[in-house]
Amino acid sequence: MNSWRATASSALVALGFGFLALPSPASAQARWAPGAVIKVWIGTSAERSDDPKFVELAMATWTRAAAGKFTFERVSDQRNANVRVAFVDGNRNLGEASPVTAFGTGYIVSGDVAIANNLVATPLEQRVIIYMTALHELGHI
Repeated sequence: MNSWRATASSALVALGFGFLALPSPASAQARWAPGAVIKVWIGTSAERSDDPKFVELAMATWTRAAAGKFTFERVSDQRNANVRVAFVDGNRNLGEASPVTAFGTGYIVSGDVAIANNLVATPLEQRVIIYMTALHELGHI
């Protein structure tokens, strides 16, 4: 009997001679490397043109709170990003984060964040929700 079991936090897929770390829930050990500059690409929102600005505010809040442990930096090309933020139809969820950790180190190396932009609320409430959701979801990354 094979005693090896794949778990969500340690799942790997063999591709030829290489391995690919699959997205896994962040754990107490999963974090960015010390001093990491986390490059974030923010997509456009179909609902409000200023939604990305509230993600940037959340990034700045995290960067200040991290006090040098890591820094969020916005990039314009998603190919250069560690983290991609997309605005989506929420379907009752305000947001979702999927960090990817490196095999062996436990460090987060990339991730995706989805933020609902189809909010039924006043314009002010919508912007507060976008900011708070970005703040929360970036905390999982």
